[in-house]
Amino acid sequence: MSQISSAPLLPVSRFDAGSLPADEGFQAWRESIGVMFDVELDRRRQASAFDARVTAFGMDSLMLVRCSSLRQSFERSPLKISRDGLDHYLIQIFTKGVCEASRGKKDVTARPGDIWIIDLASDFASRTTDFENLTLVVPRNLIHGNLLRPDHQQKRVIPGDQPLARVFKQMMFGFFETAPDMTIKDSLLMVAPIQRMAEGLLNSGEAGTLPDMDRNAVDYAILLSIKRFIEQGLSDSSLRAEVICNHFGMSRSKLYRLFEPLGGVADYIRARRLRRSARDLLDPAQSKRRIYEIAHTWGFGREGDYGRAFRRQYGISPREARAAGMLTLGGPGAARGPSGDRDYESWLHDLTRV
Repeated sequence: MSQISSAPLLPVSRFDAGSLPADEGFQAWRESIGVMFDVELDRRRQASAFDARVTAFGMDSLMLVRCSSLRQSFERSPLKISRDGLDHYLIQIFTKGVCEASRGKKDVTARPGDIWIIDLASDFASRTTDFENLTLVVPRNLIHGNLLRPDHQQKRVIPGDQPLARVFKQMMFGFFETAPDMTIKDSLLMVAPIQRMAEGLLNSGEAGTLPDMDRNAVDYAILLSIKRFIEQGLSDSSLRAEVICNHFGMSRSKLYRLFEPLGGVADYIRARRLRRSARDLLDPAQSKRRIYEIAHTWGFGREGDYGRAFRRQYGISPREARAAGMLTLGGPGAARGPSGDRDYESWLHDLTRV
């Protein structure tokens, strides 16, 4: 006789556009998936006949999601990136349908069995046929330090017949199949193996070798400490490389080496200030604040310098961003309704705090 466990099971979240009236399905999907992407339905499809389904399992610092929907396009703009702060890798296994995009000067296509990589910190555009996929959501800060090319993963297609891809797929399909019966305690034992498997997959086919792992781990720990220091000092206009070096007792050359994969320490600080300022610009509660006040709050001395930096980063002016954002800004985690609980929307944002 099997014993029934009283331990809490792995949390599950669901969305089902098919449970809604025909004319509401696509709008609900657009609102829900809008936590990551802006979507447009293919003209060959009618919104009145729309369907999309999501089943997501939350497992501490990771999330596993099965999604199916109809032919459409997905986009993630620099402005959207600045607004939501999501910084995750999506490792998608396509089981049905095709996904197409441009990667540099090349067109890339993910077909059934292939693995498709999306970096939510980079702008993105793709189009799909009717599709179904299984997605592992991994926060960048969990694996960034163990990747050969952490900032060159966007729109990679890893052929499904590669050995590591086959092992990864077996692991993900097996986990998803057993997830409904898995306890939270058991799932935590799976996080580290899945994380290591994801690192191996993303490093597959990449030239180069990782540095000594002990040294790499120490450097990554230092980098995280410096990032926290920067976050706490973004409003201080005097924050620069010299201040960081003095605080941590390190040479400029070491600081520059640590931040080289991130585009340099000065660019990193500027980008973080711009992202924080963009959130203030798009916050309805701060709609009365002047733009120069927000710029000054986040360490920009002159409004003109801030405006130019903002346009370089996001392609529009702070004033244009505020005008556009106020029309569409919405918080994560919609209310429960006929389409499901939609908790996965807020889980995505919870992962940013891992």
